[in-house]
Amino acid sequence: MTESPTPHPVKSATFNEKAKIVENDIANALSQIDPEDDNPASWTKAVNEILQKTAKESDRNYLAASKAKDANNSEWLYDFVWYDNNDNGDLNDVFLIAESEWKNPLGNGDYAEDVQYDFEKLIVGRAEYRLMIFEGNDMAEINPNVGQMMNVVKRCKLTKPGDRYMFAVWNTQVNDFHFDLYVA
Repeated sequence: MTESPTPHPVKSATFNEKAKIVENDIANALSQIDPEDDNPASWTKAVNEILQKTAKESDRNYLAASKAKDANNSEWLYDFVWYDNNDNGDLNDVFLIAESEWKNPLGNGDYAEDVQYDFEKLIVGRAEYRLMIFEGNDMAEINPNVGQMMNVVKRCKLTKPGDRYMFAVWNTQVNDFHFDLYVA
């Protein structure tokens, strides 16, 4: 995972140390994915299940909203959300929001446009971590797509110093994830 230079101080050193642990935990979890087959539904199911497991195993034991079978709530707002409630049962904090977009072999649309559409949902959300999961044929395709999304964050007025964006891109050429990180 590469971290781009940050133009502003990023929260506290403790947050940065914890952030790297969380980001590595997510990267390690996603690297374990082995979907049943190569269709988008299988990938989405595998991502939901591994993120659900990672949320439960975190030091905060976050609640999760997704399509995973053991989720605390069904999917809402984003493909996957880690959150916690206060003592009254009200929403207290949102820790992670995630979107994933897989290529549809039958799709006629513009895949890059579909990815950007889902990514822009992350920009308007408030969470400590934002995770975008998608796929690319090789690094020649992946790097420009990630760079474009980083540029969108830089240009957006909603961006606040310290906003963290993780990119997990399935490289179909090598059948492995490529991870990138951008901190505003």
